[in-house]
Amino acid sequence: MKRAIQRRRIVAIFDRDIARLGALRQLLLHVDEEVLESALEAFGGAEGAASWLTRPQRGLANKVPLQVARSEVGKARILTLLGSIHYGTCP
Repeated sequence: MKRAIQRRRIVAIFDRDIARLGALRQLLLHVDEEVLESALEAFGGAEGAASWLTRPQRGLANKVPLQVARSEVGKARILTLLGSIHYGTCP
C-alpha cells in the first residue's frame, strides 16, 4: 500500500513538472527576449519569471505582463518594473 501511494505522489510530481515545462515552452515562444531575460534576472530563475509574467500584476494595473508586453509602451513599463524588482526599489 505504501508503495502505491509513493508511486502516485511521484507521478503527480512528474505531471506537475511536465505542465510547468509546457507553460515555460509557451512562454519562451511568445515573450520578447529582453523582457524574458529581465524577468529571469529579477526572479532568479524560470519558474519565478514564468509565474510573474503570466499572472496579473498590481504594478501593471492588474494586467498580465505578457499581454502588456505586446506594445512598445507596455514593454517599457514591464522592463522598468522588473528593474525595480531586481534592485529592490519597487514600491
